[in-house]
Amino acid sequence: MSLPETKLLFSNIEEIRQYAPFIYANTPFEELKHDIILGAESLCNVVGTEIYDRAIANIDNPKAEDIDKWLISYMRYPLALLTYISYAANADISHEGDGRRVKLDKERESMPWQWQIERDDAALRLKAEKGIERLIKFLDANLKFFPEWKECEQRKDINSLFVSSALIMNTYVPIDASRAFYIRCLPFIRAEESELGGIIGSTEKENLLQHISDKSLSDSEASLVNAIRRYISCMVMAKAIRHFSVSILPESVTCRFESPSQTQKASTVPTVELLSRIENSYLSEAKGAFGTIQTLVALPPAESDNDFGGSIGNHRDKFFSV
Repeated sequence: MSLPETKLLFSNIEEIRQYAPFIYANTPFEELKHDIILGAESLCNVVGTEIYDRAIANIDNPKAEDIDKWLISYMRYPLALLTYISYAANADISHEGDGRRVKLDKERESMPWQWQIERDDAALRLKAEKGIERLIKFLDANLKFFPEWKECEQRKDINSLFVSSALIMNTYVPIDASRAFYIRCLPFIRAEESELGGIIGSTEKENLLQHISDKSLSDSEASLVNAIRRYISCMVMAKAIRHFSVSILPESVTCRFESPSQTQKASTVPTVELLSRIENSYLSEAKGAFGTIQTLVALPPAESDNDFGGSIGNHRDKFFSV
């Protein structure tokens, strides 16, 4: 998803500083434009381009409803932070014809330590994620005013899933009940549910979903649904650990990366080995849930890990990057 340069939620540096006042007032707005676009694309990956387009359409609309003015404000806050994070990564160093330079008054200024930069970046990313979460809660609470949100790709067929909400997923894996993270995980959830349908049978799957909707699950069906939800949630979390940037994982997951040996609350860079251990812990729990599913629907036992959920053997490559 890409956005034309003319479709920006900000038109000058003063508007950005309303949401990120720490940005230097003399920063040329032209230097921020591409970072705004990058931030907007990241935001649209979560809430959809239709919502973004609606906000753009009402920025200069003198007859805009209050609900649309609130939408613009809710979108601008995380976008301002995402913009600065992207911009600051290169602005800290001067790029000149003869190489990179650091310009400062040595008598009164000093370069920050790397741990200070990392901690500041992490704090800004956390605020941006919370801003996105706040935006989603606003859209959910005002669904009747936003058909663009109700019908968008991110919410499509959500009620036909076993793991149909962040609260359900949070019951089985720690995601801080984050709607933003849940929406990012929806492609994984849909893939796992589709695969599981081929294992338990489409008729059994549709019956269970119908009984969930009717609130008429029997005790045995409730046990099966519980196992299915645990299996899907753990498989999805394992994929998220592998594929997502650490910066967008829930706090309850990234707290495992805190380093007890470093000072100033620094965090250790998660190694492939550490991420692999966390990923495998979710895969192990998913395997246990899959065994329960096999028992409850009388499936034949898996002959090997390659038969577990049809994917555990192929879930990991020999090498992967973070």
